[in-house]
Amino acid sequence: MTGAPPLLEIRGLRHAYGDGAVALDGVDLRLEAGEKVGLVGPNGAGKSTLLLCLVGVLGPAGAVRVEGLPAAPPHLDRVRRRVGLVFQDPDDQLFMPTAFDDVAFGPLNQGLDGDATRARVAEALAAVGLAGFEDRASHHLSGGEKRRLAVATVLAMRPPLLALDEPSSGLDARERARLARLLVGLDAALLLASHDLPLVRATCERCVVLDGGRVVADGPTEEVLGDRDLRLRHGLEAELPRRAPRPASTEEQP
Repeated sequence: MTGAPPLLEIRGLRHAYGDGAVALDGVDLRLEAGEKVGLVGPNGAGKSTLLLCLVGVLGPAGAVRVEGLPAAPPHLDRVRRRVGLVFQDPDDQLFMPTAFDDVAFGPLNQGLDGDATRARVAEALAAVGLAGFEDRASHHLSGGEKRRLAVATVLAMRPPLLALDEPSSGLDARERARLARLLVGLDAALLLASHDLPLVRATCERCVVLDGGRVVADGPTEEVLGDRDLRLRHGLEAELPRRAPRPASTEEQP
């Protein structure tokens, strides 16, 4: 008798754009439930392309499976309910008049009634430190608030896997620390694509290095990012700052 399939399984994933440029060239990757994995690499390594393949926007049918289901028709709707994708630019994710409407959009489309949706919205906004923002106009929020609201829009759907594309881009030190606490406190599995190596160190036990569309390293975060020669070969920071203590909770700190 075989066990349950992994939460995410990618086998031989290859994707080339219309001009022939190969973005992904035979990627294999596996994530289990609750696992937090950092995805790092230089510009053009294929990180954003890989995240889009998780929800069937790009990529060949069958190369990506979520809980055993291929990220392709006729399973796309079910797969997209299992993967919460947070785009690099929160303005690509927030399109409703208020924060409440943005967060409620997913649960309502899942068929939840009004009371259940309101409960999901309150829970998700509280999780990202935006309780009381329900009536605020999404487009009037600060950059950090928009990023946290974008995370709330997927948390409200309770997916077992969150995939985030450069979530700390443009954030100041306080917002980055708040984001790290949020990610550490999540029960969901995490695939965090980022150039922010301190954020990856603070939130992810495992790190995958992608370069030229291929996985070139995969292992414990401290072991992978602690290899200076590896970092230099693959366009990562030559020096890493001293590791900060791992965030303990999502509670607000000064």
